[in-house]
Amino acid sequence: MKKLVVQKIIEDFSARVPAFVTRKEAERLTGGLLKARSLANADCAGVGVHPSGVVRIGKKVAYTKKAFLLFFHKKLEEGAEGSCRHN
Repeated sequence: MKKLVVQKIIEDFSARVPAFVTRKEAERLTGGLLKARSLANADCAGVGVHPSGVVRIGKKVAYTKKAFLLFFHKKLEEGAEGSCRHN
């Protein structure tokens, strides 16, 4: 995927994203591209959504819209760089 394509995807996608996104909601919004458990593991490893964009209420974790979109944009670009693998 080229950067312009990724940018267009994010622009279209952002209209559907609420102000706060739980991990389960992130999984649903992305059609399973991002799994709730993988998001939790990435956060724990320090490579997930930026900590300033993480909101915790009890055991629930949500991300601000801006922080989530930045993370998803980064993941799309990473995936685009190595996406030509054929078996």
